[in-house]
Amino acid sequence: MLAEILLRIYCLPLWKAGVLVLFAAGLFCWMHRRWENRRWWRGTVLVLFLCWSAVVLAQTVWLGRTTQRTLSLIPFQCYLTVFQGGEKELLRSAFMNVLLFYPGGILVQSLCRSCSLWKLTVLVLLGSVAIECCQYGFGIGTAETDDIIHNTLGAFLGMLSVRQFQARQRS
Repeated sequence: MLAEILLRIYCLPLWKAGVLVLFAAGLFCWMHRRWENRRWWRGTVLVLFLCWSAVVLAQTVWLGRTTQRTLSLIPFQCYLTVFQGGEKELLRSAFMNVLLFYPGGILVQSLCRSCSLWKLTVLVLLGSVAIECCQYGFGIGTAETDDIIHNTLGAFLGMLSVRQFQARQRS
């Protein structure tokens, strides 16, 4: 069932997927503003983070679609391929990776308010590297540097948006 839901989201037009993620982020910011001082809120954010992590792991590791072990270490290979007339689906995949990790960035920043943006970005980068290593090690897809770049970018943008939201809230 989870695989079907994730596939339906993946097949949405890019603008609809983007709106869906931004709506969820806006809803989270509204809830955060309203309930951040409640004792139970931090635990709720932790549960949301664990659920998001499970979805990411399900999408990238547990629900591996191939038994082929491939490695792509060339940064931005997807853009090079598309610009050379290759498969345009690679751009969708790159954008969806950004969207997939955007909520994770929001949740990580909300849980680790006092951590620097640099440290959290490195933490997400290492988590993304771990996912790609699992994909390669278990032979369940292509381990790509592009995925690491786009995953980290998505989480970074999520963390940045929380920081902007918090700065506006203080002023």
